[in-house]
Amino acid sequence: MKKLIAAVCALGMCAAAAVPQTICAQEFDEMETSTHGGSSENAADIVHFEDPKLEELILNTEQFGTKIDANGDGMLTKEEMSHLYMLDASGMGITSAEGIQYAGFDAGTSVFDFSDNEITDVTPFVEMMENGFHFYTLNLDNNAITDFSPFFRFNTDELNGLRISGNPADADQYFTLWDLPNEIYMHTESYRNLAILHHFGGDGEISETHGIDFEVADDGLLYLGYPGDYIAVCSGDQSGDSVLYAVHDGVRKAIPVHIGSSYAQVSDVIAKDATVKAELNTSQSLMDFLKPDSALWTVNDYNWTSSDENVVRLEQNDAGEWNVIYTGYGTATITGTPNTRANDGTTISFTITVQKPGTSVEEKPQEDPQKPQQGDDVDTDAVNTTAAFGVLLAAAGYGLVLTRKLKSE
Repeated sequence: MKKLIAAVCALGMCAAAAVPQTICAQEFDEMETSTHGGSSENAADIVHFEDPKLEELILNTEQFGTKIDANGDGMLTKEEMSHLYMLDASGMGITSAEGIQYAGFDAGTSVFDFSDNEITDVTPFVEMMENGFHFYTLNLDNNAITDFSPFFRFNTDELNGLRISGNPADADQYFTLWDLPNEIYMHTESYRNLAILHHFGGDGEISETHGIDFEVADDGLLYLGYPGDYIAVCSGDQSGDSVLYAVHDGVRKAIPVHIGSSYAQVSDVIAKDATVKAELNTSQSLMDFLKPDSALWTVNDYNWTSSDENVVRLEQNDAGEWNVIYTGYGTATITGTPNTRANDGTTISFTITVQKPGTSVEEKPQEDPQKPQQGDDVDTDAVNTTAAFGVLLAAAGYGLVLTRKLKSE
């Protein structure tokens, strides 16, 4: 009987111990799930903001007559954020844009102004763009951004609504962001667009929006113009070589400009087979293999391919420039074909042979220094005679030994 009572008591103690755990688990589940707008939502649906000033601003923002915090519970869900199409957050001392990546997109009205803040990280804006978001205007002027590299994966068309002047990033960051060309080929009385300005009024004040400015050499060959919504470098009626300068905070990037005759044809372009000594994965401009510079504008719109991408790979950057990348050692044929905009149907073809630096054109294997080398001045008959004489001496010696042995027996 005592054993039975002890067992019952033990069972009761276990049950009592389990009850608080069950209640705690239930309370935790209730904490994880809340009712919002008449539907159940998980904590994972709640948008987290690192800067309370940004969160408070959005909580009190109305979009087309409706508050973003639709049910007024003081929390923002991803679904509620998807109705945020524009926001003026300028001059609020915001240090982080975390949370804004869940904002929505409405073509033609997506204007987000984060100028005059202390933002350092552009990742939330990049995440918006990765989700297919297209800004009509994204203003990041006068923040604390030193690293633009998350934006580098996008082309200039995708960034054409970005304002980013007045940040402490260095000149190379600005030049890379806007994918400035390394060299320009154009003909007389033509122009090359450099940046779009229409989102910002088209007044040509690119330094106030892009953080860079352009200058031309004082030689009368080039001038800056504003065709349509763009700023462009333009040529007059003279051919020759000139320089365009991109400028940021006193730092200038020189961009050579080659102006050829408008009468030049693709058939004027000369492409010769080339041998290059290069380390793997290094690169250079495809135009380095073509001459003369005055005619190279005729192949600006050509498509280029390699017969062996394990030796040479061709890549085109957002500025339209083709680069040769050395991926292995050997020979590849490079072929250029016109697209629909090219003015000539000529196909261009040449070979590039890639060799390891420090090797000769025909590298010879290591030879035994004791052996005669191929190409040395050696008398073959003399070698054969010497060998035969050696055999005779050996045979004579063997006969002498055999004779002495027989006599001793």
